[in-house]
Amino acid sequence: MLKPDLLWSPNHPDQFVYSATELHLFKIQSADLSSSQGLIQGQKVSDTTFCYEIQRNNVNMIRCIDWYPKQSPEYLIAVGQTSGRIVLTTFDEQPVRDREGYFGKEFVPKHARHCNVVAWHPDNDLLASGYDRYKSEPCVSIWDVNARAEIASTPERIRGTIQGPPIINKSLLDISAGDNCVSLAWLPQEPSSLVVGTNNWLRIYDIRRDPNENALKLGTKNVYGISVDVLCENRLASFCENKFSIWDKRKFEKPISNHSLSTNNFILKLAWCPNRANLLGVLPRDNSAIKLFDISQVKSVGANEHEIYLQERFVRPPETCQIASFVWNPSVVNRLMCVSPGLKFYDLTATERIAASVSSDVTWICGRNLATPRDLSPALDGDISVQMRERARAGYGCAKNPLENIPYVKSDRHLVALWSWFGHLHRLQEAQSGGGGNLGIQSLLRTEDHVSQATLVEWADVQRYHSVERTAALRMCDWDFEDNGPGLENRLALLESSGEHERAAAIALFHLKMARAIESLKRGAVSNGPRDPDTALNSVAMALAGFSLKNVLWVQQCSSLASSLRHPYLRAMFNFLTAKTKESYKDLLDDSEIAVHDRVGFACVYLNGASLAAYVDHLADSLVRAGNLEGIVLTGISGAGLQLLQQYIDNTSDVQTTCLAILHGFTADVGADERVRVWIDWYKHLLNQWQLWEQRALFDIRCSEADKMFKPSEQVCVTCNYCSKPVSRTGSASRKFPGYGGTNSNRITSCPQCRKPLPRCALCLVNMGTPAVQTATSLHSSYTGLGLPVEVHGSKFQDWITWCQSCRHGGHAHHIAAWFKEHIECPVTECHCHCMLMDHITAMSSITSQEQTDQTR
Repeated sequence: MLKPDLLWSPNHPDQFVYSATELHLFKIQSADLSSSQGLIQGQKVSDTTFCYEIQRNNVNMIRCIDWYPKQSPEYLIAVGQTSGRIVLTTFDEQPVRDREGYFGKEFVPKHARHCNVVAWHPDNDLLASGYDRYKSEPCVSIWDVNARAEIASTPERIRGTIQGPPIINKSLLDISAGDNCVSLAWLPQEPSSLVVGTNNWLRIYDIRRDPNENALKLGTKNVYGISVDVLCENRLASFCENKFSIWDKRKFEKPISNHSLSTNNFILKLAWCPNRANLLGVLPRDNSAIKLFDISQVKSVGANEHEIYLQERFVRPPETCQIASFVWNPSVVNRLMCVSPGLKFYDLTATERIAASVSSDVTWICGRNLATPRDLSPALDGDISVQMRERARAGYGCAKNPLENIPYVKSDRHLVALWSWFGHLHRLQEAQSGGGGNLGIQSLLRTEDHVSQATLVEWADVQRYHSVERTAALRMCDWDFEDNGPGLENRLALLESSGEHERAAAIALFHLKMARAIESLKRGAVSNGPRDPDTALNSVAMALAGFSLKNVLWVQQCSSLASSLRHPYLRAMFNFLTAKTKESYKDLLDDSEIAVHDRVGFACVYLNGASLAAYVDHLADSLVRAGNLEGIVLTGISGAGLQLLQQYIDNTSDVQTTCLAILHGFTADVGADERVRVWIDWYKHLLNQWQLWEQRALFDIRCSEADKMFKPSEQVCVTCNYCSKPVSRTGSASRKFPGYGGTNSNRITSCPQCRKPLPRCALCLVNMGTPAVQTATSLHSSYTGLGLPVEVHGSKFQDWITWCQSCRHGGHAHHIAAWFKEHIECPVTECHCHCMLMDHITAMSSITSQEQTDQTR
């Protein structure tokens, strides 16, 4: 044996043969089973398995082996010897199983020479063998194991003591005269085809015909270790030194891929994985790892040519050692056995690359397994990416009116407050009464000179402040109600209709409408029924009805009651009535459960100039740091507002709401901020990844409406075949393509950079840039016989050039469309590319049309 080798049993997934000077049969068992059966003395080959020797065959002069592929006899092995003989031997101790009489047969060539390779036919009882060169004798023989055998004449037989082995010395077929056979293999899908590697030649023989006259042959040095991919009938691989080639027998004139190992180590063995497509194992000499090559990418390089890409990875034993040989397990996917020169076995698994997709659903792809874990669905329900996708799919942000966004985010009070405020600004803008998303209350109040008119309300012992700036701020907070006007009543009725009776009562009280506040609480008590003590609205209404600042006991009881109430607006009412320092109202203004615009509205009415400015600045800073979107009412969409949005994205990753909010308060300064462009690009990328093309188009429309300077960037341009520069007068792909619009004088038919002619339409033969309708009028007689439209009115798409991505031929769009209504091949002479069949949509349409035609018939 020139080198150790391994063979896995085709009948027993837990048995394999190791061949060197003798044949050794090993069996694999799990570690638990080995321990229970007392076989722990076996060799550990992985964390979970052991192997131990169960049989040994002392056949000598081993040079090559192959295992009989059929189920019976199950342990039949062909052994090629250095003398050229092929011996059929076995590990079976019961010869009665040899019903065919195969065991012990020997196949003897005419001349003694090394047998380099043997290979069983996958279906028939034929055996192919390859030999060293001997003069002009054939180096490949095909034997029929069922042929009549002769009994060898031996000294023992002459004495009548021992019968010699049955010998077959006449082969069924001899081929490849005068060569040196180094490898051969049968093609499983073509039982009559045999691939043979000889000196600098690869040949495919058909044994049904005269093989010496009808062989396909190719000159190459890569003739060693021929391995046929059983999962791809047309593909095989071979090697020489540190290079290997992959061949397609349909195009046998050249390899579809050549690859050189990164090291100079010669290749010992290569083999295709029998149960995992497109996986080739390669073992370099003096190496501690087996290289695995994935054929995962195919690139078209011509009408009928493709180029493959190999992705390289490794599988190595847990211990650092050289590997002498390896073999794939035919029953278990990606499993292989390797052996070291010191007879140490390793049971390895080639792990698959895991590809994950989160574009629509979380999906993992590992080999042939596709997993979409349903058990993760509950955990992903609250994930922001899922929420954004569902909101976008439902139409979130597509409407111009911000209030239409509220139903999509009604579970988040901060987002509801955001869109309610934008909706209020939208109404103000329609009424032309001021307000803008880019201008916050903080900016409005900074223009105030802190000189406000104060009005004392004696019965409540409070001062109310008025100024032009405060009025504008109250308008933005939706707190600008005229005395005894319908505005306040309408607002309270709206809150009561939505079940916010406590808030309606508080706003009525803050506007000093005590009777209306008590009425709201009574209405809430009737609508809500009996509730827990914190919201016993009748009790709170009775407490308010007894309001009197002169009654010290009432003030003390209400102060203690306020701290025990859980509803923020009920607490706010008593804090307002019992506040000791009318200038601070600290407990009320610092209550984070009260809406920001209600707190700001209250501050604009009851705080003096200095206190109001300090409070608004402090509140704005805290909301920006927290990323609370309700702070937009203070900051607007500019300056600190962008910092607030950045913090909101950092906290929630909700780039969707951020982009939609920006569009409602967009200005040139906002658009110039780099962060805004990044956020918008992120959201566009998400919509593309989710394949929500309509929502992406609507979002682009909204962007163009908000930013008049916005123009979607063009991502594709046509370049010249000669100079590779854009075919445009300015050299920029963002300009209108020449020849597709404008007057006839602006159309050109050559590259403006190098002056080379532009491609011609394959049908009308005019250059790109000349409109097809004009050409049809002037060249009517030239191609009317083709059935092409002479005059087409309507879209300018008819003048565009379209081309095949494979053969690169094309022409005017409506000419090409008319041609392929009746043809499938390219219109260019001597081009046999089936252009339209390469288009998936067109191919499916053709299949559907054919099925409908068949059903009609």
